[in-house]
Amino acid sequence: MAAARQWAGVIGRAGGMRWPTLCSPISASLKGVRTTGSRINNARRHVQFAAGPSVSGVPRYAGPTEAEMDPEQRAILADIAKTRTTGIKGPFGPWLANPSIAAPSQELGRVVRYETSFPLRVSELAILVTAAATRCGTEWTIHRGEAEGAGLETEYIEAILNGTATEATFSDPVDRAVWRFADELGRGFRVSDEAYAALVENSGEKGAVELVALVGYYTYVAMTLNTFRIPPT
Repeated sequence: MAAARQWAGVIGRAGGMRWPTLCSPISASLKGVRTTGSRINNARRHVQFAAGPSVSGVPRYAGPTEAEMDPEQRAILADIAKTRTTGIKGPFGPWLANPSIAAPSQELGRVVRYETSFPLRVSELAILVTAAATRCGTEWTIHRGEAEGAGLETEYIEAILNGTATEATFSDPVDRAVWRFADELGRGFRVSDEAYAALVENSGEKGAVELVALVGYYTYVAMTLNTFRIPPT
């Protein structure tokens, strides 16, 4: 797998605010995003990941090397390695600069991914929606493989990638409710009454708490990856 891709022409609109062009390992184009109240008009959104080597996406900081780590940092790294199917790549390197950040961060990630009421397939659906919302190519690349392995349908993945997903895309009511809730929350930082009610009807209030935590955590992950330009491999 190529180690890097490049964000291309990242320009979009959300609530009248113009997004700046970003430098990141993988690129996306976000066109014509707008909100109506707290709802996103999905028909006007387009996300496109462009392949190719990145010139401006040289990693900024990958975290301390293993030789530089103290015993506490090494212990956290070992715990990450044994509890993650994604391995130690991703945001963990930069977080390890401060063990007091790394330890609770990786623990929260483990909980929201593996210890909620949602099956892994549905969690990965929400993670991909978050990766698209944050225009984080590395998060997308890592979790597309995880989503496929968990059984998420290819047509769902492609619709999220291409910005063509709507409620009609998802035949299962849980998938539909999770997609809409995660999409609205990830892009607008709030959800409509309709999206909230649909999720609670299908997954309960506990599910709403869990999904907010999952989207929030993977937004934090995406901010780390985008800021430090961490490649997917």
